Amino acid sequence: MIDEVSTPKGVRLSKADWKMIIFVFLLSRLFIYFIGLVASRIYGGDNTVLAAFCRFDCVWYQRIMQFGYDLAPQWLSDHNAANWAFMPVYPLLAKGVNIFFNSPILSLYLISNVSFFMALTLILMLSRQMGFAKKGYFPLWLLAFSPYSVYFVSGYTESLFLALTLAVFLLSYRQQWLYVAVFGLLLAGTRNLGVMSVFPVLIIAVRHYGLRSFFKTNKGLEVIAALWIIPFILFSYMLYLYFLVGDGFAFTHIQIAWTRHIDSPVHWLAKGLSDGGKGLYLVGMVTFGWLINLYLVYRRLWAEAVFVFICTFIPLLTGITAMPRYLFGLAPVYIAFIALSDKKPNLQTALLVLSSACLSFIVTGFVMSKFFTV
Repeated sequence: MIDEVSTPKGVRLSKADWKMIIFVFLLSRLFIYFIGLVASRIYGGDNTVLAAFCRFDCVWYQRIMQFGYDLAPQWLSDHNAANWAFMPVYPLLAKGVNIFFNSPILSLYLISNVSFFMALTLILMLSRQMGFAKKGYFPLWLLAFSPYSVYFVSGYTESLFLALTLAVFLLSYRQQWLYVAVFGLLLAGTRNLGVMSVFPVLIIAVRHYGLRSFFKTNKGLEVIAALWIIPFILFSYMLYLYFLVGDGFAFTHIQIAWTRHIDSPVHWLAKGLSDGGKGLYLVGMVTFGWLINLYLVYRRLWAEAVFVFICTFIPLLTGITAMPRYLFGLAPVYIAFIALSDKKPNLQTALLVLSSACLSFIVTGFVMSKFFTV
């Protein structure tokens, strides 16, 4: 597979490609915002798009933009939560945009939507770089109308994390390691699990150059430099937290405020099964994630499989809450669906119909603050 994706120059997008990207982007934004606003008004929610779509974590990012990071826990009903769990790149970018708009929510949305436009562009380029979707635009439609793409229009890191992940994979396949370092750096500063991109980068690099000659080539040395650069923002944030609150791992330890603590995945899965209802749904999504992982292994997409495994297994150590959102925010998951349905138009149609139907349901639940959507 590596021979198909190793061309440094890669693919170029035509004018028709750009027109389709813009069309899918605008149509999906209109669809999601319209469904959300109608649902919100019908069921007694907020009356504006800005208010209706700012749920859950969006509020935390607003506080970081406005007040910075907390000196001590002070939020939630028990006053035991702080905003240390939220990495700095996304709110800092939004704060920069806010200089021009003076609206924290609007600034968060703008960063999310611009990032998603980048993600649409990158997933089409990556799919073609990997030999998929040489004709047609299934990757665009799949990503734009995926079940949890409500998070790609709201004040969440999902769009930025997805776009940066796609950039890291695409540039790794193109052997452009300086850019891999830059985007990987931002990825690790957007969400702490972004630092785990060092593993797929290393896997792709070894497949490019071979294990024996890896340390003997200039390209190999560039890869090593990139691997050292990627964690820099995360480590800097840990140092900042150490001087701010005396705990460099405060972003992990504060998770206890959301009843998340480290335990065996078996414990959390058993708890989900015994709880029933939402718990069964979450267990089912974990199982679904494992199936995707197995398919990536079957297709010998080792870098993608490793990234999905790490980014689902680590959260599973602290619970199954938010697992669907985590899963559908991972770029390799979409690559798996693209690979599975490539040159199968009937399957592609079925996937899009099912996906968009689920999206409407999730959007409605999200704007009404239903926790099964978290």
